[in-house]
Amino acid sequence: MNKENKTGRHYAITIDSDYKEIERVNDLITKIVDREGIGEDITSALRIALEEMICNSIMHGFNGAILKDAIHVSFDMTPETAKIRIVDHAPAFNPVEEPAPDLSVAFEEREPGGMGIHLARNLMDKFTYEYSGDSNIVTLEKSLTGHNN
Repeated sequence: MNKENKTGRHYAITIDSDYKEIERVNDLITKIVDREGIGEDITSALRIALEEMICNSIMHGFNGAILKDAIHVSFDMTPETAKIRIVDHAPAFNPVEEPAPDLSVAFEEREPGGMGIHLARNLMDKFTYEYSGDSNIVTLEKSLTGHNN
């Protein structure tokens, strides 16, 4: 889905809670970055952060269960900012409140988990969460100006 207005473009996709669906999201990202003229560095950051948040939703929110149309992803693109919202109806989980993993501990000794959230938090300029109605809403924002697009 693609809509255009005076302030930017809106794209959206709804996917099943299935890891195979990430390919469809990546296909949409490719179309968006091509149309918007976004460079490789920002594209990589968007892909990684979004993939990590979708994987978190599938693994932890839905416990790996494959549900039809379980995750809605929208992209609001302006010349200055890429804003991505990931919405699911899994039990409430606030990734923003998760502590950063202890990177001073050797990988083999570190507690599992938390790296995807850590990556998203560090790759994006803004990383927010809200629970509204029965929906988890994660918003990722990345500036498109002042970077090596």
